[in-house]
Amino acid sequence: MQIAHRSEIKFFWGLVAFLFVFIPLASLFFGGSAAADLYGSRASFLLMNTSGMSLSYLSGNVDDAWRSRMENELLANGDTHIYLYTQNEADDVGNVSPQPNWEARLSHLNSRGLRPVMWLMADDSPSLASKPLSYHKAHNAEMVRRLDGQVDGYVVGLEADEYWSAAQVREMVADLKTRTNKPVGVHLTPGVKPGYFDNADIIYLQTGFRLSEAQFRARVREALALGKPVIVSEYDLDSSSTTAKRFGDIACEMGAI
Repeated sequence: MQIAHRSEIKFFWGLVAFLFVFIPLASLFFGGSAAADLYGSRASFLLMNTSGMSLSYLSGNVDDAWRSRMENELLANGDTHIYLYTQNEADDVGNVSPQPNWEARLSHLNSRGLRPVMWLMADDSPSLASKPLSYHKAHNAEMVRRLDGQVDGYVVGLEADEYWSAAQVREMVADLKTRTNKPVGVHLTPGVKPGYFDNADIIYLQTGFRLSEAQFRARVREALALGKPVIVSEYDLDSSSTTAKRFGDIACEMGAI
């Protein structure tokens, strides 16, 4: 009886140790921990020498031939993820508004090995920017309802500081986090601005273009100092260029994800 009792105790503490290790790991990899599926991700923000911006992918102004070319370019560049607008008015990118075939389009992208990250608001869209936050919260809620199972994360807006204050961005991030367990990111005009990243899961950093290596390193270092995961998302006009790839490697070596 004493031996059996000790065996039961040993089993009990073994089970406790297993759960102590397994549960945090499970939450990291399966439960929506910030950036769990985005560590080591690759996404080409701009391909201005060829097809333009992947953000245009869901626009009605591009056709399936263009979409196929974009997919092939991203895959040839080693990308694992694709950035997509859910709403936009700027003519140079193409009008984007929710359509009933988006689930099928995202399913296709996933089948090709390109995991979507949804950018929920565009810059250079004054009519959209003038709408109240309640409108954008409702838009985001609908995107999560429809698409959450097929995406790896969200960004509340491109260059959000052009149309929202830091307090408004924090409000949008907080609302979105009540609707999804996927990581929520913030993207701004070049550099780091006080208050904008406070409750974001990920910093989607824009460093600015045509920087020297020293200037680029300084911008990345400034973002990393905030202690949040940093994706250096926008730093070159052509993500397939030799310079872009070198700077991307530098960012990762410095600690960007």
